[in-house]
Amino acid sequence: MFLKKIEMENFKSFGKKTEIEFRGGYTSVTGPNASGKSNIGDALLFVLGTKSNKSLRAQKLTDLIHRNPSGKQSSYLRASVTFDNSDRTIPLDSNEVTFTRVVKLSESNDQDFSSYYYINDDRARLQDFEYLLEKVKIFADGYNFVRQGDITRIIEMTPLERRGILEEVGGISSYNNEIEKADEEKDKTKENMVTVQALISELSGRVELLSKEKEQAETYLSKKKEIDLAESILIFRKKREIENEIETIKEQNEKINGEIESTENRIKELLSKNEELEAKLNLLKTDNKELEEFEKIKSDLDSRKIEYSKMDMERENIQGKISQIKHDISDLSEKKKKVESELKKAEDSLSTLVNNAKSKKDKLKELELSIQDMENKSTTSMDRYEQISKRISALSEEKEKKLKEIAVENSKLSSLETKNSSITEEISSIEEEIGNIEFSIKDTDWRIKSGKKVGSQGGDLNKEYLDIKKRMDELRREEEELTSEIEALEGELGKMQGVKLSGVWESINFINSESSKGSLKGVKGTVDSLISYPKEYDKAVRAAGGGRLLSVVVEDDKCAQEAIELLKKKGKGRVTFLPLNKIIPLRPKGKAIMLSQDSRTMGLLSDKIKADSSLENIVSYVFSDTILLSDMNIAREVMGGVRLVTLDGDLIDPSNAMTGGTLPKREISKDLETIANKLSSLKTRRVEIRALLSNLESDLRAVTEKINKLHAEAGKGEGEANQLNERRKELEDQLRKKRGILEEKKKLMEIVSRDIGNEKKIIDDLTSKIKSFDEENIKLNAEKEKVLDKKTREEIRVLKQKYADAKNEVENDEARINEHRILVSSLMANQNNTEETLKSRQEELQAGKNELDNLQRNLDKLKKDLEVVTSLFKEKEIKLKDKGNEAEKISNEKYKIRSEIDAKNTVKKTKLDFLLSLKSKLDDAMAKLGDLDKTISERKLEFREDQRSADDIKKDIAVLENQLHQMEPVNLKSINDYGEEKARLDELLEKKEKLEGEMNRLDELEKRLEEQKKVIFLEVFEAVNKNFINIYKELTDGGEGYLLLENVTNPFEGGLVIKASSRGKKIDNIASLSGGEKSLAALSFIIAIQNYDPSPIYFMDEVDMFLDGVNAENVGRLFRRGSENAQIIAVTLRKATMKYANQVIGVTFQDKNSTVFTKELAPQEVVS
Repeated sequence: MFLKKIEMENFKSFGKKTEIEFRGGYTSVTGPNASGKSNIGDALLFVLGTKSNKSLRAQKLTDLIHRNPSGKQSSYLRASVTFDNSDRTIPLDSNEVTFTRVVKLSESNDQDFSSYYYINDDRARLQDFEYLLEKVKIFADGYNFVRQGDITRIIEMTPLERRGILEEVGGISSYNNEIEKADEEKDKTKENMVTVQALISELSGRVELLSKEKEQAETYLSKKKEIDLAESILIFRKKREIENEIETIKEQNEKINGEIESTENRIKELLSKNEELEAKLNLLKTDNKELEEFEKIKSDLDSRKIEYSKMDMERENIQGKISQIKHDISDLSEKKKKVESELKKAEDSLSTLVNNAKSKKDKLKELELSIQDMENKSTTSMDRYEQISKRISALSEEKEKKLKEIAVENSKLSSLETKNSSITEEISSIEEEIGNIEFSIKDTDWRIKSGKKVGSQGGDLNKEYLDIKKRMDELRREEEELTSEIEALEGELGKMQGVKLSGVWESINFINSESSKGSLKGVKGTVDSLISYPKEYDKAVRAAGGGRLLSVVVEDDKCAQEAIELLKKKGKGRVTFLPLNKIIPLRPKGKAIMLSQDSRTMGLLSDKIKADSSLENIVSYVFSDTILLSDMNIAREVMGGVRLVTLDGDLIDPSNAMTGGTLPKREISKDLETIANKLSSLKTRRVEIRALLSNLESDLRAVTEKINKLHAEAGKGEGEANQLNERRKELEDQLRKKRGILEEKKKLMEIVSRDIGNEKKIIDDLTSKIKSFDEENIKLNAEKEKVLDKKTREEIRVLKQKYADAKNEVENDEARINEHRILVSSLMANQNNTEETLKSRQEELQAGKNELDNLQRNLDKLKKDLEVVTSLFKEKEIKLKDKGNEAEKISNEKYKIRSEIDAKNTVKKTKLDFLLSLKSKLDDAMAKLGDLDKTISERKLEFREDQRSADDIKKDIAVLENQLHQMEPVNLKSINDYGEEKARLDELLEKKEKLEGEMNRLDELEKRLEEQKKVIFLEVFEAVNKNFINIYKELTDGGEGYLLLENVTNPFEGGLVIKASSRGKKIDNIASLSGGEKSLAALSFIIAIQNYDPSPIYFMDEVDMFLDGVNAENVGRLFRRGSENAQIIAVTLRKATMKYANQVIGVTFQDKNSTVFTKELAPQEVVS
């Protein structure tokens, strides 16, 4: 293969479309200076994809675009390079392969451009160019292209730099990369070993402590088990007692029911007999009207006796009431005397305080006049003194204002720097991903071309490979989404943090910030940020929770200790921390539970709070037994002994102290901490994803190595090739997207960097202003000292101090006077209230006495009436004695029957009441039995016989509980923690052993790589040195030259020296040679390298410019001989070099355009 053609349009000096055809062998390019000869080589390098604009002699890519005579730049450039590929050296099925590159300027901005690549007019990429050219050993930045100045650069190189060329040629950099990678892995391994050792040291002590705590906990649980066993024995005994009690109650119940039935039968008999007697009595009444009259008088007498008894009982009640009122009046009189005594003392004390205050106010006035007099005597000085004082005060306010502005700007700067750091990480991650994708594409291409089958094992590996890639794609998409969300949240957080934080919020914000950075572990957030509740409960929650809402929840007490120590170290205030592993909940009391079930209340406030189950104890601690009510009216109805809160945030504590009014606004949005916590969580997740990606990349490399190994032994089928082609398309699509994202991130990083610079400038300006304030303040204080003489200043200061002390005393007295006035007012109110109550009770006493007098009069009257009726009854009784004997007998018998019925009914009622009590006892016993059965079932208790008495068992339980109490606190978690920590310690010890093995492996690897690197380098050196000796000898007609290592034993600790001389001269270092000899030595060095790693094409740009005619001719002869194996294109002005060319291309420059002509030399024209 050889270079067949170069086409240029609008490329540097070639404004017109220009086509240059080449033939194999040696081609010489010549022409006047600045005619555009070297631009042909630039076009070749441009198309082949050099990485450096500098090698094209341009500051930026758009400088390559041609400008017309008027200076206007063309809108595009196009350059193509065509190779003859008849021998298929380039792995494409085409006789010619044309590489084309186009650059187009943006229509809107001539600084922006687009670059396009084509292979045989099909769209391609730079990677495609590199892939194909690499196959034929054509490298745009290799030594097959020798540019102007390369000879001089070789001459001026230090020995170390010259040695670097051989390293580059021999691929030593790959070994250096592997060694560097091994060093990095060693550093990481060392760090891991230090970390593991630190963890082992820490865990060893913890495991030892946990071992003791575990032993104590097991003893504790053993004793607790003994208590449970003893309690279970008591429970089963209690159950047996209750069962016996139930049987006894049932027997009693059956007996009583029988007795009631017997009583009811007797009552029926008596009622029947009573009816018979009533019939006889009615018959007697019908026959005897006098008897009826007698019965009527008797009935009237009985009624009056009953009425008299009732009135007499009412009289006794009134007398008791009067006695109680008299007792109350006595107590109230005593209370009145006590209140009057306290009131007099308070009034006397108030009078004394008022007189003292008046005296102190007079003294204060005298001091004020004295100060005014002193100041009037030095009016001018005092005026200036006041002016300075006001200016100092104004400066202080200005300084405070600027400090607040600095705080705001620092917050913004911190947010921007965090964002910048995040973007930098993302760019690094994206670049790494791009590298991985490019590697995957190359690997896929290699596998497609290998065309071999790998069998079922290869199919499994390919599936594993694709699965890993799929998982990596999913994780990268999740990472991109997380990054977008993090950027949005950081922006929002930055705006919020612009607010000046104060007090506890400043401390909380510091804790959250350290947590998001990873400096603090286990921080969950404030209680306020971790709970949620309906909006209508906001005031109630804020009032009831109070300062506890701003407590910070942490994983354990160790986290709390670390956070407190950090707050102390940084001087960031105080915060209350609630460790989840140690916090003790405040359970609601019985009264609160009962009140929560009252229909007038809304229940326990803690029941309205929603939070993670792990925060149950935290919620209990913050709100305990607070009851929620709709308003203050209901609160007043139920207040007493329970903490209450209304929907408006009014609070009543158990002692009935009432707090209410307007709740202060939140100092800062609750969302700030929520966002900070969410941001920390997202960043943690992103770190996890990146760690997973790193692990997956390692897995992918391992799978790839296995696949490559299989590919070396076998091929793969057409189906797999199709699958890999699909995979390649996916990878290319991913690569395009990633590059687009990378560009966007870089632009964003520029914007953020610019913003950071602006913020720093603002902060510097503000700091400068504060410095100027401080300087002015120092000058003013110095002047202030000079305005008044020291004695006058001291006198005024002493007077003002006395005035301030006196004023403070007056203010204190005023406060005490107000307190006493409130006390007097309270006592007076108490006195009035006592007097009113006393008056009311006296009025009640008088009313009672009046009522008693009226009742006594009625009793006296009724007594007289009773005497009259009794007399009449006795008269009638005597008259009807004979006739009424029978009726009386019947009446007496009826009375006896009635009495017996009443007695039986009473007995029946008593027995029924007893039955009810038995039923209640039975229900209680059944409920207790049910509770015991439930306890036995829940605790899975089993019946055990025990010979001890109940008292002995209770004593044993008391002893055991006392032992448990003495053992407390006991870390019950230590039983599980010990196993976990011991396993973790064992794991760390195993990991330490593995790390030590890994360290030894890396040491061996590094040693082996160093040895291999040295072997390869020496092989390259020997080959290039041999080439150099022969080439230098040919170019100098028998001169002598060779390459020398400064340190043969360890070549990488020394450089590479070129020694040479012309024929007959002494060999010397290149630096001591003549100009021509230096050029010949440098050129020989370059050609020696080319011959070591030959390329089909070489381009030499004026490498003979410092040579005389004889040596230039030797160079031409060398080029001609070398062209038998490769195509050589040399730019030269020397005819001696040119005359050996197979083809000469001339370049001229006219009308700001380069043009070319070609001359093919006939065989006879070519000098042998």
